[in-house]
Amino acid sequence: MAGETPAVPGKAHTIPLMPRRPVPAVLAVLAVLVVLSSAHPTLSQTPDTAKADYDLLQRWRFRTEPIAVPAGGVHWSDEGGAWTLESGRIWLQEPTAAGAMTGLVFEGKGRFQMAVPDPIEFAQLRRFAQKPELTAIDEPFSALVLRTAGPLPLPGVDVPPARGFEVNKLARDRHLQWLTQRIFDADARVVQALLNPHDRYLRVDMKTGGFGWLTYDYDAQRMEAIRLLYFNTTFPTEEVWLALARPSERDARGRPASQWRPAIDVQHVDVKADLTKGGRDKDWMNAQFQIGVRFVPQRDGDRAVQLYLDPFAKVAAVSENGKPLPFLRDHVGERSNGLDGRLYDPSLVVLLDHPLVRGEERRLDFAYDVDLRNYAPGRGWYPGTDGDETILSDSHTARLELTVRKKFEVRAMGRHDAASDRDDGRTITSVWIVDQPVKMLTFSFADYFYEEKVQLAGVPDVLCFGSRAKVGAKGNFHNVAADVIDAFAFYQKLFGTSLPPEPVYATGIRAGHGQAFDGFIELSDYSFAILGPGAGELFRGHEAAHQWWGVQVGAASYRDAWLGEAFAEYSAMMFVQATVKNGPELFQEIVRAYDDELNGSLQSGFSKFARPGVSLINRAHGNRIGPIGHGWRAATGEVPTAYTSQVYAKGALVLHMLRGMLRDMTKSDQAFGDVLRDFVATHKGGFASTRDFQAAVTRRAPADWSWFFDEWVDGTAIPSYRWSYQIGAAPDAEGKWPVALKVRQSDVPAGFKMSVPVAVDFGGGRTDHLRVMVDQPEKTFTLPFAEKPKSLTFNPDSEVLAKVKKD
Repeated sequence: MAGETPAVPGKAHTIPLMPRRPVPAVLAVLAVLVVLSSAHPTLSQTPDTAKADYDLLQRWRFRTEPIAVPAGGVHWSDEGGAWTLESGRIWLQEPTAAGAMTGLVFEGKGRFQMAVPDPIEFAQLRRFAQKPELTAIDEPFSALVLRTAGPLPLPGVDVPPARGFEVNKLARDRHLQWLTQRIFDADARVVQALLNPHDRYLRVDMKTGGFGWLTYDYDAQRMEAIRLLYFNTTFPTEEVWLALARPSERDARGRPASQWRPAIDVQHVDVKADLTKGGRDKDWMNAQFQIGVRFVPQRDGDRAVQLYLDPFAKVAAVSENGKPLPFLRDHVGERSNGLDGRLYDPSLVVLLDHPLVRGEERRLDFAYDVDLRNYAPGRGWYPGTDGDETILSDSHTARLELTVRKKFEVRAMGRHDAASDRDDGRTITSVWIVDQPVKMLTFSFADYFYEEKVQLAGVPDVLCFGSRAKVGAKGNFHNVAADVIDAFAFYQKLFGTSLPPEPVYATGIRAGHGQAFDGFIELSDYSFAILGPGAGELFRGHEAAHQWWGVQVGAASYRDAWLGEAFAEYSAMMFVQATVKNGPELFQEIVRAYDDELNGSLQSGFSKFARPGVSLINRAHGNRIGPIGHGWRAATGEVPTAYTSQVYAKGALVLHMLRGMLRDMTKSDQAFGDVLRDFVATHKGGFASTRDFQAAVTRRAPADWSWFFDEWVDGTAIPSYRWSYQIGAAPDAEGKWPVALKVRQSDVPAGFKMSVPVAVDFGGGRTDHLRVMVDQPEKTFTLPFAEKPKSLTFNPDSEVLAKVKKD
């Protein structure tokens, strides 16, 4: 087509410099301006003008007069996606003051196609979409809303002068849906990308014929830049149906091989927290924070920095060197009566006064308040870089200055700098120094304070503290500390790696969960009570194990989250098995409960380790959830608990299956422990992937283990087995008693195989144990024995996650 810009792989086509037919000079000039408007603004743009552009874009004004799609249609492609506007009308968004044209609306007839080279992602796409026969993404659409910080993809389209602008209803409705239901601010992301020369963003929201609104989202800041998003309207949740790496960052199978490359590397965090003001009710404090974040830029030229913060934090000011800076953070809660009015977009985009220089340290200061219970939760309470990557890779040092009412006491990570403490008679301020880089920070405070130290030779001391008003008897503190220190001793021996000698804090928090940090463990107040034999030890053992799985060995990506959570869970199961009274029986109860949860069974419903409500959800909707290797993306609108079911429970059972296979291969349970020790030693202080763990298994048990990890970590199938056996009437010619074991396998894809144990009972206490590889829909195994068996049991003790029924 005359004048059309040639296609460039991986880049959107631009509006042509020359129109397809002669036009007046003013129109030719306008066409040039449209092209130039897609470029990044010059460095002369100020933070205030960028903020004004953001305010303008949030009006969602588009041309009053649409542009007709030319004969022959409009075609463009971008990183695996391909669009055709066959016929209809196009409205262009009002340009920014710098001339950037960042959006368009289309209504008419169009088609979207997308290549999915990743076989694991494509298999799960069929499950998410509930279309098992899906062979490609090829969807007609009738409407489209596009936002970009790059050139508008309109090759061959004549653009006449704009007669005026008005709010476009479709654009407004889609942006409000993104903001209030997906908590995503496209305008802030576009402005950020316009200000950063190495950044790129594209969002194409389409009303498709088969799936309703489907969104293609390319974000150059993500580890896996390309996503296909679906909003579940029945159970309102955004589901990430596809996540693909850029073509240049895929392995030979199409799988992601990308690495996390944040725009900045956080070095140090200064925390000043006033914890003296009451919050929303008696269990909350309104924490007043002054936070300083020192960071090193990883690229040149950026004029905006995106950080993430608790969505309930109300930011009062951001500054650099004492100079206030504007920032972009939508007050989402004000846009809908169905939302908490205190809710903000967790993304916080700071507009800088001058561009970043790679390697040249900068500092930003933040003032905000947020309600806390009696602890600082996770990573979100102070500004960070990870967003939904859940990698926690920006390790940093810190100084924490924490002020509480006189009747409270506070403990934090790091060493207590008592010489810097202050007491004004009404409040107490304590200072804590974190000298070694950590992945995240925390602290906890309590009234009616009590603390108890427990010691054990060769293990760091454990200081258990909290509020007696919430936790109760002093003996509860001792029992919790004893479990934690006993778990440390068990893990040091199991993993072959000792903890640092500094004391570890364990505290009660007013929540229903636990979390672990470097040398600091937070445990639900409820867990200080008696939870039943094994339950308390399992919970506390899990958080104690994170000093290895999470602290010493981090996860390389969100896909590898199970290396922290499943490893901590199975380590705690082994701790219960080895140290608690009736440990082997409790261990088997845990295995059965998790097996039943994943299979949607209520057989373990009365177990203290069971979640019967989750079992019922999995029974009803488990056919859509993602695999372990999808991390948080495993969850769907119907099954928001899928992450914990997959990454915690199923992940632990995967390790249990692997342990059994290694034991039977090597005739010793030592092999599994050797794998864990090797894995910790190899990746201590770093970040590991599932493939790294597979390599550790291969080193200790040379074989091709790819099938196992493909099926159980990257797959979702749970096999069903029906089995029977027949003992021969007499020994064979070699004097062996033949047993025909018949196994039928279903509910799995073609090629699925699994090594399943078989227990043999000869009577009189004599037993045997063997394995069979079930790799066909139906298979009969002939098993010879020196003496006549009394009975056989297929898959004893639920060692393999499966549905098993004897014929």
